Amino acid sequence: MPTFKQLEALRAIADLGSFEGAARELHTTQSAISKRIKELEQTFGQAVFDRSGRAAQLTPKGEEMLELAEALLAQRERFIRRMTDPARLKQRIRIGVTEMTAMTWLARWAQAIQREFPKLSLEPEVLPSNELRERLAASRLDLIVVPDAAIESSLDRVEVGDLHHAWYCRPGLLAQNALVSKTELRDMAMVTQAHPASGSQPLAELLKDNGIVMQRTLIANNVLSIIALTLAGFGVSYLPRDFMKPLVAQGRVIEFRIDVRLPPIAYVALHRQSEGSIFPRLAAMAGRCCDFGAMFQSEPSASG
Repeated sequence: MPTFKQLEALRAIADLGSFEGAARELHTTQSAISKRIKELEQTFGQAVFDRSGRAAQLTPKGEEMLELAEALLAQRERFIRRMTDPARLKQRIRIGVTEMTAMTWLARWAQAIQREFPKLSLEPEVLPSNELRERLAASRLDLIVVPDAAIESSLDRVEVGDLHHAWYCRPGLLAQNALVSKTELRDMAMVTQAHPASGSQPLAELLKDNGIVMQRTLIANNVLSIIALTLAGFGVSYLPRDFMKPLVAQGRVIEFRIDVRLPPIAYVALHRQSEGSIFPRLAAMAGRCCDFGAMFQSEPSASG
């Protein structure tokens, strides 16, 4: 039986006149579009497109198939609109986020969801990214926002934003904006949530991948504890820059540099692929709400 993705590819090629244009329209690759059409042709044992010319032309069988496909796709689109109508949708959604999202834009995202889908019941969990991925894989969560990494083919991925870090220590340990080599950094104590060589957290993986392996570490269980230990002078830390700006301005910590430029940590929304589900819309809303620039963000109340 043909799939909706195959029928969508058929319609897009017919509308745009090329496999390349269909790939752009459907946000996929040209090879994926070609594969869908090949599978469609194999299912019915007949060519759907005449590929002898510069533009893809429907064969007579393709014309007949397109007419039926249009009707099926229109019916499916009516079904999706009905099932995802905010006024009708009543569903429990289990979302998972890391500490960084929970401390910054989670409340604003939740408010945006509940404003558009007032009958949705959100059930959030705040856990390390590896645990969130495990729970999503086990169907114990529906949608998660985590640092980017390789994903299974059964998951959909939406980019939501980047988190920028910098190095910090108590005044007196180093000069403001001092440049420190990786060798010098290795001899310092680092306050972190996971040992940089463990690879158990995205930040640890980032440091390890860039050759930064600390000899001494102090483990704290959350970001606020890391900041507290850094302020107390127990070691250096690698923390979200926007969080630390007020403390730098107050002269309570200083920012320093190292001789390796580390990229920001990209965050993505992940959910299981499900035809007609609400998850793509919630993931897109996460992208619009994502802002690591301030703690505990929320939207003004209607009365305010």
